[in-house]
Amino acid sequence: TFDPIPVYVLIGAYNTMFDAASARFRTQRDDPGAARMMFFVWHVVARGQGSNPKLKQLLRDMGLVDYWKKHGWPDRCRAKGEDDFECI
Repeated sequence: TFDPIPVYVLIGAYNTMFDAASARFRTQRDDPGAARMMFFVWHVVARGQGSNPKLKQLLRDMGLVDYWKKHGWPDRCRAKGEDDFECI
């Protein structure tokens, strides 16, 4: 099936990509394809979207922020206070 997420990244429609990724994750959490979209999420972070509220919500929804708080933050992200974070 056609996956629009890479297309959204290529044309710079980042907010649309975050919306589509969030919807996919909510409805297909156990689908391995949901995990593959992290490639595109990191690509968008590299394009300067690390502080985009939609990205931050997606990472929270995916459980990554809770995981990072317990096990350490990735190189691109760090805690910013008790309840916030930033990615570069």
